[in-house]
Amino acid sequence: MENKKNLIFSILGIILVLLLGVCGEIGYISYELIRTYRSSEYAELALKSEKKTDPNNIIAVPTTPEELRAGFMEVAEQTSKLRELPYNESDVLFQFISESELRAKMESEDPSMEEDAGLGDDDLLWKAFRVIPYEMNLTEVLKEYYTQEVLGFYDQTESKFYIVSDIPKLTLDNKVTISHEFTHFLQDKAFNFDAIEATIDPMVEGNEDIYQAYLALVEGDATLTMFFYLQSLGIKAYEEYLSDIGSSDIDIKIPRIIEESIGFQYNSGMLFTLWLYQETYDFSLINAAFSNIPSSTEQILHPEKYLGADRDDPTPVTITASELSIMETTLGTGFRQVYTKYSIGELDTMLILQDFMDDEIAKEAAAGWDGNATAFYLKDETHEYSIYWKSVWDSVSEAHEFLDAIDIYTEEAGHSSVNTKLDGTVTHVLIYGDLN
Repeated sequence: MENKKNLIFSILGIILVLLLGVCGEIGYISYELIRTYRSSEYAELALKSEKKTDPNNIIAVPTTPEELRAGFMEVAEQTSKLRELPYNESDVLFQFISESELRAKMESEDPSMEEDAGLGDDDLLWKAFRVIPYEMNLTEVLKEYYTQEVLGFYDQTESKFYIVSDIPKLTLDNKVTISHEFTHFLQDKAFNFDAIEATIDPMVEGNEDIYQAYLALVEGDATLTMFFYLQSLGIKAYEEYLSDIGSSDIDIKIPRIIEESIGFQYNSGMLFTLWLYQETYDFSLINAAFSNIPSSTEQILHPEKYLGADRDDPTPVTITASELSIMETTLGTGFRQVYTKYSIGELDTMLILQDFMDDEIAKEAAAGWDGNATAFYLKDETHEYSIYWKSVWDSVSEAHEFLDAIDIYTEEAGHSSVNTKLDGTVTHVLIYGDLN
């Protein structure tokens, strides 16, 4: 037990380096924006703390297929022991691929990644919130970002690992990446990703926030295990890896909300799983979480709201037929109903606000979140839009705090108009504007 406690303190030190030195504020964006890159087929590692293969960073020099597989399986075996989940070696497949091969693979397996792919409705919603530039081709930007950033991924459909490197050798970075991705393999075999995702299908309106929480559990667990593996390599590898954190040659500029949303899966997810681990100093509660998925990003950010008698599940919020009718009558003809119950959780709320005000104000304004339903209407011909953002809060004072932040947002975001109403602990925010 004492050794496990010492390990926890080491992991906490790494987290501090990651959060303060590299990754900045945590965040997340809705499922649609990154579904192409982290879908049921991919469990990719896109950590800013990683770096591209450095020829000088070779700690083992296997070059034949046999030597590479032996090195891979050595990492797999150690990761399996640390994560306390079994596997069959005959099930393990892996391949080294180049960045260009990665791009080709992604494009061949998901037509939505083609350069001429049009904007999805979800893209337009976030552009309407003014957190993504209207002129940005988000599909192309994300494709470029991930082909530069991803060091490896586990293809769930193929049950196969891909290590992205033009140099087919096992570096320290590659070994750490393998440990992370092999954890996804262990998770899939133990808990069945397909079965879990069938119960929280993000394509069903209303499930976006819980899907975000699920991704944080999956990636947080793998990131925690990855750092357990790093610790097992000894102090020299530990120090070498930490000294390289933050080095990156990524030259693709992406909106802050997306960059932080990616980091949320790993940083907040790791903090959440670490919190569970510390309760028993084993993986039992993390394992149990895969059959009792956190119900909101709020629970990831505040783990004490996940377990026990104080568990705080979201309050269901419904936009009534009467409210939709009034909205449609006010808008007039030509608008289509894009969403009527889209869920904007605590994380999305914070990220929308923080582009227009001090981060701490945005964080505090979102912290009392207790549930949400959002409707989005769009007039395709003119790109006019209306967003009805209906939320419930833990208290009247929390609701007031959110509306105070909305006042700042209104002044800075550039919408045509923003109207607000307070009804007890329920806030109503009605936004009008156009995307041009």
